[in-house]
Amino acid sequence: MALKQNVAPITDGLSKVLALRPVVWKWKDKSVSSKLQQGFIAQEVANILPHLVEDGKWHDKSTRKFLYANGIVPYLVRAISEQQQQIATLEHRLAKLEQFVIKSRTSKQKS
Repeated sequence: MALKQNVAPITDGLSKVLALRPVVWKWKDKSVSSKLQQGFIAQEVANILPHLVEDGKWHDKSTRKFLYANGIVPYLVRAISEQQQQIATLEHRLAKLEQFVIKSRTSKQKS
């Protein structure tokens, strides 16, 4: 932390991850690669996580948007954490409902 400032937790990982659209594609310029690629469209990510997208020069000197894809990882980790919290809450609610059903059946059998 000696080199970092304004450190704050990511609080909305799940909503950000759900807004992302993973895609597969092939480059139009085969000199880049002819293999199937996977990832995200930088222009779309810029609407969700603008700090992960920058303008830069492409190999033909044109200006393009570049995505810092590794920056998505902390949002994925936070999204998993948020989902685990949701799962724990739902498991707790389910356990209470199961107990209620068992008690209801038991009380009906006694009467």
